[in-house]
Amino acid sequence: MKDLPDFTVQVPLDVPSSKEKNYINNYNKLTFGTGKLLMFAGDQRIEHLSTSFYGPGITPLDISPAHLFNVASVSKVSGLATQIGLINRYGKEFSQIPYIVKLNSQSKIRKDTYGYSKGSCLSSIEDVINLKENSGLNIPAVGYTLLFGIEEEGQMMEEAANLIKQAHSQGLVFILWVYPKGNGVKDEKDPLVISTAVTAASVLGPDFIKINAPRDTKKLENLARAVQLAGKVRLVTAGGKAVSPEAYLFDIYKQIHLSKTSGVAIGRNLHQRNVSEAVKLADSLHEIIFENRDIKSVLNKNYPRS
Repeated sequence: MKDLPDFTVQVPLDVPSSKEKNYINNYNKLTFGTGKLLMFAGDQRIEHLSTSFYGPGITPLDISPAHLFNVASVSKVSGLATQIGLINRYGKEFSQIPYIVKLNSQSKIRKDTYGYSKGSCLSSIEDVINLKENSGLNIPAVGYTLLFGIEEEGQMMEEAANLIKQAHSQGLVFILWVYPKGNGVKDEKDPLVISTAVTAASVLGPDFIKINAPRDTKKLENLARAVQLAGKVRLVTAGGKAVSPEAYLFDIYKQIHLSKTSGVAIGRNLHQRNVSEAVKLADSLHEIIFENRDIKSVLNKNYPRS
């Protein structure tokens, strides 16, 4: 890997001295020693309706959970974020993948509750540590979705704060999915709503915050403000619906270089493609995020115009 910036991991004070080395190793493995993140979001098999995995424009391979693992095993992603049940089933076959265990999830099957209620944790930090020690799998991080604006917001913040403390006590990196939801949120991609959620989430002490990019004509400016509001907590954006690889790469390049975000969590733009197309896109993102390659050189190399 070329032209990597000098980067020193800043260890939070809630990481005990006996776990500092573990935390630094996990952080560097996850970020390729850069402090940036390319997370493959594979938690969507609960979060999304099943139509995210089959239909027009989606590879037939995506209907099987194995497709997530096949893509992650041969692409240069930071890690595959998914629930512990899938890791239990596929982890032995795909032991080379770095895993990010998603602790809580909620499906969209009931529109009256999705984004309006807390849901439950599917696994604990203890479960993660047991799996890590018993299997020998590479599990550098865990993740949790926090819904701001719902009636149980306070309970979710308390739960997230406790999980962050527990994760750090074991030297694990913590990634916080942050989404404004609930009856009081008229537009969850409103720049003010997103920046407010980031401001509050950063107080809880995660290592990374994952958000949706704001939806307006000043997206990059408002995204840059959110990065500033997050302070020492790194900000990554959600990938969103599948678009052309060229458009996606150009958008992420601008977010990183103009808004100073620290990477992306990509789901449908990877898993809805076949393995070779997904790997080409993931590796192109790797060049942009971790190798600081110019967007034109990446596009010319990987997506030359015919």
